[in-house]
Amino acid sequence: MIEVKRSGSSTRITTTLLDSFMILFRNKNILLPIFAFIAIPLAALHLSLTLTSFRLKNHVFRLEALANVVHTRFEARQIWQESREDAVSLLHLKSWYFVPSFILSCMASITVITSTSLSHQGLNPSLKSSFASVKSSWMRVAATSIIVYGLLFLYSPIPMFLSAFFGYTPTLRYLITVFSLGIEVYIMAITGLGLVVSVLEERYSFDAIKEGTGLMKERRITGLALAGVFVFLSSFVGHGMEKLAKELDVDSSSGSWWRSVVVSGGWDGWKLVCMYGAEVVLSYVVITVFYCECRKRHGISDANVADDDGLAI
Repeated sequence: MIEVKRSGSSTRITTTLLDSFMILFRNKNILLPIFAFIAIPLAALHLSLTLTSFRLKNHVFRLEALANVVHTRFEARQIWQESREDAVSLLHLKSWYFVPSFILSCMASITVITSTSLSHQGLNPSLKSSFASVKSSWMRVAATSIIVYGLLFLYSPIPMFLSAFFGYTPTLRYLITVFSLGIEVYIMAITGLGLVVSVLEERYSFDAIKEGTGLMKERRITGLALAGVFVFLSSFVGHGMEKLAKELDVDSSSGSWWRSVVVSGGWDGWKLVCMYGAEVVLSYVVITVFYCECRKRHGISDANVADDDGLAI
């Protein structure tokens, strides 16, 4: 296990990141296959959804805006009906991507978190031990992930609601943006730790998130800073995908998801896919190291995820 003295928040953040990169280097024979065969397909699905849904999503927004300014109820009803039909089509499109993305996301979290935890304990994880943990913890992780998605879904309209009702001036809108970003970072911090808890402990759903919140209690600044870094990285990649989608304006009926990435996305698309995949793997490594440090700070030994068959050798 890596032992480093910690003298302050900035030092602890640096130490967590340094420990994480050391584990990344030490476990490259495990994390590179996970990156190539799980994180990259997950990122490609995300880019494909962004490209194929961009035109339809913008059309829905334009129709909703137009319905609010037309002069007659008949025109408004016609526009709202078309908007609802397009919204249903958009929901149907997203549903096609949800199941494979959800499965790959759960597999990525379980395998990376397991291998990182074992390495932090001083053990030598293997691909076999990492993938064996999927069988034992996938139900807990799936339950917790659904709660995480639900929380983010419920929170997503709140910033727009606050800005619409209270953003009378640029200053107020700026303050609302900063406040909303802070809440988003906090949600990502506690749900990220909750996801690690659901992989490594016999907890799931709100119980796992509650345990993660308790572990972060004395290192809240470090946890928020780390979550903020990854919120920034994911937003940066997401904006890049949105920009590419705007430039390409891909039709949702243009072909398979693979075609939309390989043909339409081109080299710029693959750069974004690699960045997204790397961010997924790195974020799970860092949050797992942070979790292990929080447990140690609370006087709790690292969770033992090696099984009885000695898969972690």
